Amino acid sequence: MPDRGNAPLKLIEATELNKLMACNKLPSPNGVALAILQLTRKETVNATAIARAIKSDPALTGRIINAANLSSAFMPERKPVVAVPDAIVVLGLKAVAYIALGFSLISQYKNGRCKKFDYDDFWSRSLLTAIAMHGVTARTRIAAPEETFVIGLLSRVGELALATAYPEQYDLVLAEIDSDSASNLATAEQARLGFNHNHLTAALLDDWGIPKALADTICYREEPGKSPYAVGSRGYRLTQSLQLSGYLAKVCCAPIGKRHQMLPDLHRMGAELGLDADAMLGLSRLIVREWQEWGRILQVKTRNMDVLREFEQEQLQAVVSEPDKLEDDRSCANVVLRLLVVGDDEHSMLLLLQKTCAAAGDIVFTAENGRQALEVAIKERPHVVIANGKMPEMDGVSLCQALRETTFGRGMYLMVFGDVEERQVFAEGHESGVDDYIATPLNLGVLTARLRAHKRVIQMQREVEAENLEMRRLNAELAMTNRSLQHTTMLDSLTELPNRRYAIQQIEKEWAAAQRSHQPLSCIMIDVDCFKDINDTFGHHAGDSVLRQIAEVMKSAVRTEDVICRIGGDEFLVICPNAELVGARDVSERLRNAVAHLLVKEGDFVLQTTISVGVATKESCMANSQAIIRAADEALYGAKFAGRNRPSTERGARINSVTCSVPALLN
Repeated sequence: MPDRGNAPLKLIEATELNKLMACNKLPSPNGVALAILQLTRKETVNATAIARAIKSDPALTGRIINAANLSSAFMPERKPVVAVPDAIVVLGLKAVAYIALGFSLISQYKNGRCKKFDYDDFWSRSLLTAIAMHGVTARTRIAAPEETFVIGLLSRVGELALATAYPEQYDLVLAEIDSDSASNLATAEQARLGFNHNHLTAALLDDWGIPKALADTICYREEPGKSPYAVGSRGYRLTQSLQLSGYLAKVCCAPIGKRHQMLPDLHRMGAELGLDADAMLGLSRLIVREWQEWGRILQVKTRNMDVLREFEQEQLQAVVSEPDKLEDDRSCANVVLRLLVVGDDEHSMLLLLQKTCAAAGDIVFTAENGRQALEVAIKERPHVVIANGKMPEMDGVSLCQALRETTFGRGMYLMVFGDVEERQVFAEGHESGVDDYIATPLNLGVLTARLRAHKRVIQMQREVEAENLEMRRLNAELAMTNRSLQHTTMLDSLTELPNRRYAIQQIEKEWAAAQRSHQPLSCIMIDVDCFKDINDTFGHHAGDSVLRQIAEVMKSAVRTEDVICRIGGDEFLVICPNAELVGARDVSERLRNAVAHLLVKEGDFVLQTTISVGVATKESCMANSQAIIRAADEALYGAKFAGRNRPSTERGARINSVTCSVPALLN
């Protein structure tokens, strides 16, 4: 096991750790993921070798490409990725190895012998945490999002490890806790096993080669305030990001009635990282959408899309309700001031100020020194801080500087007091964020005048914030309406597949991507055989039912990266990125077989129909995306001319009149 210096794993007894790591029962990667990890540890490794290893596993290939496109989702300036080499460029060699590691663990450990451990919920929340972590760090730029995705995915892998290595003992641990509180779980683990899942997670990540600077932050993700990192430092902000991502996963998985109560804490955590309500709302929508996509790819259980709509409505309601609260505050005769007084008892005027403020209904906090004041400020978030310029451990100027480095401290009114002779020294503290300097002996009238002035500033800030919140509410409603309209214009209401407009836009995007990357592109044109006879014989209701069920079976027959659209009455188009003609023909044959075996019940009859399929691939002589569609359309008519119920790449003459019989009826 690598030496971790002063890392949190020093808390684990060496004998217990060695025994655990030597038991050979802990989760570990295998197959292609292990080969990729070993390759990245070689100094001479190159992208070609990694790409070759990835391509040996078709499932991993699609997942790595999807991971690269996740970065494009959070960073629109990036172009869509359609090939493994491009994905490696976007993600980086190390990140590719880490992601392969995570996916390997998901595929191997979806169940186990620990009866009280919910494996489905574990991977569902872990996946959501990973996507959230990627989204948060993509916005805050604290660390590479591609690496933090894996940190989020594996941030609770210690729990899985304990359930895997000690299933019976861990059942007892889980039986001891009466809630899903991570701190309760860690306490129970520590009491029974001598260490907790956070320590084990950091140890495993270290053993797998995850950078120590990232792995160690996991030990403090539940309580960043207890970490050894300086407030505002990269390590501290990473622990805050993990806390926010984990809590966001918890919110999404919580019951509907409880979720709304959790939103204030979620917004508070986001604000500490500089993410306002608008940023959190946009982040949440994108995260839940990606959660659905990744859940399908990795076969991890997720909630349906109603969760996204409920989440948006609850967040919107939170935004809508805030102006009412601010209006109530604004209607009060006095603003309730939160004041932090830092200094010892020798300044009797401070004691008098505290009594005066308390009598006026303000809230007063006290601290004896700068270090203690920083802890109180982090917890209580005062409006005003009055600090002694000379204090042990941390003086007034240093305290102000530390507060200014935090997100919440930027808006505080910071005052320092001291001797007249030291005025110039403290005046220089303005560069460190000090707002005002007051000479001793302190004057109560001067202090209260300063506080009254700041109350007026707070009241005006609230008025401005109320107006901003109203604008945000209106913008949020408009954005939701626009998304709904966009969704409607791009979706076929009958089959719930993308419609012709979406198909045209998507084929143009894929054409441009194929041109840039010199990758193949194919498309498949589909027509339901004798569909008019179905409508004429059984009615349009039966025809609609046939189309819906054909759409469903075709969804399961295409590749992960393929896009299937309904472009007309009984016509469908499948866009196949990174597919040669042979590969696209294989897809078309799967589609044809799937539909041929489909039985549609209609009244007392069971209908069975077929499709004709035309396949075309991008050629150098084609001028644009419309050319490949025309080629697939001509090939479709070639299939019809040849007898239907078949795929074709041959372009045949269009048929002016076609004789059809009623589709087969199965009693």
